[in-house]
Amino acid sequence: MPHSYLGPRVSIANRRRLHLGHGTSIAADAVIDALSRDGVRLDDAVTVDRRAVIRATGSIRRIGVGVRIGRRSAVGVDCFIHGGGGVVIGRDVLLGPSVRIFSENHDFDSRDVPIIEQGETPGSVEIGDDVWIGANSTVLAGARIGTGAIVAAGAVVRGEVPPYAIVAGV
Repeated sequence: MPHSYLGPRVSIANRRRLHLGHGTSIAADAVIDALSRDGVRLDDAVTVDRRAVIRATGSIRRIGVGVRIGRRSAVGVDCFIHGGGGVVIGRDVLLGPSVRIFSENHDFDSRDVPIIEQGETPGSVEIGDDVWIGANSTVLAGARIGTGAIVAAGAVVRGEVPPYAIVAGV
C-alpha cells in the first residue's frame, strides 16, 4: 500500500484483492472486504471517511463482482457500498454522508419460500465522473448515473440519470 494512509481500527479483509492507489486515505473504523472476482480498487487520491463500509460480496454463496472507485473521489462518513453485482464509481465523485449503494436485489417471487432463502439478483451500478450524491441517498441495483449529475439528499435512484441532471425523490 504505497503512500496510503490507514486510520486507526481500519478493518481490511481479503487484502490480496485490494488495490490502493497513491495517496489513498482510509479513515478510522472503516471496513473493506475485497472478496470478489475483481476485488476492490481505490484509484489515486481516493478518500474513504470514518465508518464507511465497502463490501465486494454480499454472500459467500455467490462471490461478487467487486468495486472500483476512480481517482480523487470521496466516500463520506457512514457510507455503505455493496459490490456483489459490480459497482464502478468514476473520477471526482462525492458521496455525502450515509449514502447507500446496492448492486443486488433480494428475490421474492415465491410466497412458499422465505425471502432469506430465495437468493439475490445482481445488477451493476455505474456512476460517471464529477457526480455529487447527497447525504442519505440510496442507489439501487441497475442504476446508471451520468457524468456531472447531482442527486439530492435523501433520494432513491433506480434506473438512469442523464448527464448533468439534478434529481430528487424516488
